[in-house]
Amino acid sequence: MRDQIFEARSAMPVSAEQLFAWHASAGAFEKLIPPWQRVELLRPPQGLRDGDRVLLRVRLCPGVWKLWEAEHFGVIEGRRFCDRQLRGPFGRWEHTHDFVPRGEHACELVDRVAYRAPFGVLGRLAQPFLRRELARLFAHRHAATRAHLEAELAAGAGAGFGAASNAR
Repeated sequence: MRDQIFEARSAMPVSAEQLFAWHASAGAFEKLIPPWQRVELLRPPQGLRDGDRVLLRVRLCPGVWKLWEAEHFGVIEGRRFCDRQLRGPFGRWEHTHDFVPRGEHACELVDRVAYRAPFGVLGRLAQPFLRRELARLFAHRHAATRAHLEAELAAGAGAGFGAASNAR
């Protein structure tokens, strides 16, 4: 089965460098987990450096949990980072986070996921469901990102992104 591509784009009210810094801050990942997903963070991200790993335990359905280990790579400070599944629920998962400058105090967040469903033909049958779930997940993540950034801007924390949101 060939890879499927999913992409989500959103305008953000901060520079690309600030958005990257927010993603790199402690606790940012946890703020992006939707309330309907059961995720246990067994080994949290330690930043955004090539080779850093994250280990999650995700609930696929009631009573069924799966370990998901991902590794960061392709980090370009202030512009991009990628993560790839080393083990987990997908046949393949590679996620690129791009922060595209759109002026001094604005950027576009672009999430692009190349993925392959597991289980061959059965995975192909699940493709419409997976696509809907990815759209729902990334709509939540982009809205949560924007809300946290706007709260930090309102609190006057724009110069040190991540610090104010970590206290929340």
